[in-house]
Amino acid sequence: MSDIYKDPELNAAQDAFEKAVSKRQWSMIRERIVPRVMPPMAVSAVFTTTLFLDVWSHLPPQGRMVGMIAFAAAAIASPFVKNKAGSPLVSKDDAIHAIDKDIEGKKNFPALDFSDKLENNVTNPLWEASKKQIWNKWGDAITAQERKNGFAPYYGGEHKTRAAAHVAIACAAALSGTLFSDNLKDNWQTAMDWTVPIPPLVYTATIAPPAAISSLEDFDDEQLKGAMHNGQALQAHVQSILTIVAQDRPAIIIINGNSEEPLEVFTLEELGRTQNYIYEITLDETTQTIQIEDALLNLAVREDAKPSVTITGAAPDVDLPTSLSLQYRITDDTGAKEASGRMQITTPDGEVRSPVLESNRLPEIIILPYE
Repeated sequence: MSDIYKDPELNAAQDAFEKAVSKRQWSMIRERIVPRVMPPMAVSAVFTTTLFLDVWSHLPPQGRMVGMIAFAAAAIASPFVKNKAGSPLVSKDDAIHAIDKDIEGKKNFPALDFSDKLENNVTNPLWEASKKQIWNKWGDAITAQERKNGFAPYYGGEHKTRAAAHVAIACAAALSGTLFSDNLKDNWQTAMDWTVPIPPLVYTATIAPPAAISSLEDFDDEQLKGAMHNGQALQAHVQSILTIVAQDRPAIIIINGNSEEPLEVFTLEELGRTQNYIYEITLDETTQTIQIEDALLNLAVREDAKPSVTITGAAPDVDLPTSLSLQYRITDDTGAKEASGRMQITTPDGEVRSPVLESNRLPEIIILPYE
């Protein structure tokens, strides 16, 4: 107890007054903190609910960025939107004025009058009598201040719709968290991923057979992409050329684990100065799978079988005694157009001799038309 006055009853009144002012001061702090805390908590609860429900994975990176910035701005601004509460830094004088307002409005100021002090805290009987008279009249009203938690002014009266909205938000967050909280970390990382994905690769691809085998047909772009889409394997020939032309950006091409670099970069005026990256890949017997971005091109590459020539008949040419007329059959996996040969004589012991001809020398290469 304070011993400011000579009258013990007035000292007791002073202690009761200090307690009433302190109680009113803390009530005002809570009344001013709640309006600043609850709005950002409601915004955070809505945001958390979107995380639980994995809403962010359905948005493009730009949408995720805008959404996150909007939630952050809403959380920061919400304590100040339509908030008429004063600063949470409540002074003792603020509490005294609030007590007077609760008691008499602007008619009387008993708490303020009772808090007045003489200079240097001196006292005299007349001053004490005046303060005792104030306390006897208003003491019960001053000490009747209720300890308030701050929620009643914020949610009560005309603000019941606000209470209903915040309760609904809290229930939604609690329910979604109970059912879908397992992937919260992954969902948070998704929401924070604002990386713009690489645009889809625009490219054309063809496989041209070796120039020496004209009977084979090209695989065009539509055939190759159809095979990649359906997971089919194409029967390609060794030494065939796979040509890929990618537009706008380089392609990611991996062959047997090794990255393929573009052979050339060029610009086509008719394509609006689009940059093009050309890749040329010669297929060999080890080439099996070519990865183009996320697509796989499966190839069954086989070598060119050697042709087989079988002479089915030979006879001297009636018109040209030094010439032979040969009949033969050619077999080849890709077909043949013509054959050429050189004549020689082999003895039974394997010795090669020049034929006895009028020119006494081997003839030039004989071109044998295909029959």
